Amino acid sequence: MNINVSQPFPIMIDELGTVMDYVEDRFLFVVKDEFWSEEEKAMLMRDPMEVDLYYRYDVAVFLVSAGDIDTSDFYFNVQECEWKAQLLSAGQLQASLILLDADNIVCCRRDVTFPKADSQQIIKLLQQQSEVRYHEGEFDVNAQGLMSALQPFEMQEKAAVKMKF
Repeated sequence: MNINVSQPFPIMIDELGTVMDYVEDRFLFVVKDEFWSEEEKAMLMRDPMEVDLYYRYDVAVFLVSAGDIDTSDFYFNVQECEWKAQLLSAGQLQASLILLDADNIVCCRRDVTFPKADSQQIIKLLQQQSEVRYHEGEFDVNAQGLMSALQPFEMQEKAAVKMKF
């Protein structure tokens, strides 16, 4: 997927907020807001970035913190991922944090490569998720329960995988 700063994001994202997927060879963590200041973009590129994985009730929640941007939670179901086979067979995982403005323009992109041991831990948990009997809507109910019970910072404290870049 071709994603370049100052260009439209290849997929139209209608609403403000967060969305994620695993595409080709990487996780895409997308945060869409009305506007991103130059300071916010600079901090994203300069300041430490943390990516954590919280796993409970067969729900994988990636938590991403960078710069001055609040911790964003991204709910992921590997069973709905078109690139599931590539993800579960990857040796080392990569991710891109992408900031979009209200016009769906890429304002900033930061790429990271997960450490090998953390990549394997994430793949192990997602493999576990892939083996759960899939019932349409059950993932959404479990995810909604987690959203109601815990704030992103609380999930960060209990994360199974914690990575800093």
